Amino acid sequence: MHEKASRTGKEIASFVNSYITELNGVEKKTPRISQEVRKWKHPPSQSVKANFDGAYDGRLCQSASRIVVRNSEVDVLLSSSKIHQEVTSAFAADALACLKAVQIRTDMQWQEIIIECDSLTIIKKCKEKRQDKSQKKEDIYLLGSVPRYAENQKEYDRVREPD
Repeated sequence: MHEKASRTGKEIASFVNSYITELNGVEKKTPRISQEVRKWKHPPSQSVKANFDGAYDGRLCQSASRIVVRNSEVDVLLSSSKIHQEVTSAFAADALACLKAVQIRTDMQWQEIIIECDSLTIIKKCKEKRQDKSQKKEDIYLLGSVPRYAENQKEYDRVREPD
C-alpha cells in the first residue's frame, strides 16, 4: 500500500520494470565525458606561442584575462594578467583576452607568433573586418616569468612528449 492505494503484485512488477527501462534509457542518453587530455604543444623553432583565456564574473560585470607566451624550448617569455571592468559577457571577456594577445605581439615585435585559445567564437570573430570598440588601458608584463601561482603549471608544461 502506497499513498492509500493498494496494488497487486503484477502491477508493482510492471511499475518496477518500466522504471528500470526508463533508467536504462537515461543511462544511454547521458553524454560521455571525454577522457582525452590535450597537452600543450610547443611552437616551431623560430616561433613563439601565446595562449590566452578570459574569465567572466557576471555579478560584478568584471573579467580577467591571462596570456602566457613561450618559445619552442617552452621557456616563458612573457605573462600578463589583467582585470577588466564593465564587461557584459563571457564572450567579451575572451575577446578582451584575445585583443591583449594581439597587442602583446605588436608591442614585443615578434616576427612569428601563434596565438592560441579554446574559443571557436573568438577565432571566427577575429577573422571579421569590423573595428574593435573595446577600451585600451596601460598594462604591465612579466618578462621571462609567470606569476608565482602559475609556476607549477609552467613546470608541468615543460615536460614534453617523447619524439
